[in-house]
Amino acid sequence: MGGGDRGPIPPDLFVASLGSCIGAFVAQYCENNGIDDTGMPVDLTLEKASDPTRLVNLKATVNLPQGDCERRVKAIERVAEHCPVHATIKTMESLEITILDKGECDVTPQA
Repeated sequence: MGGGDRGPIPPDLFVASLGSCIGAFVAQYCENNGIDDTGMPVDLTLEKASDPTRLVNLKATVNLPQGDCERRVKAIERVAEHCPVHATIKTMESLEITILDKGECDVTPQA
């Protein structure tokens, strides 16, 4: 798309937002419940599908290498599922897209 491969593409940003949202919610839960979240990465895997082009089979893995959370795994999973990005993906019913041309746009072109 003309970006010269100088940064993340929109799907990368989407996946990063999901991972960071899950991570933030899990970290908050851990801190509130005395679980050590030091060094916690959230790894996401996915596949790309076509017709229509989309991301499928997203899987998030939260690693708590310092956390002793065996009895709280289900609670942590529920917390992760309630991050707003995940909740939006799971419950989204529609997305409306509107295209405005130069006669309708409220944006002044930059020089």
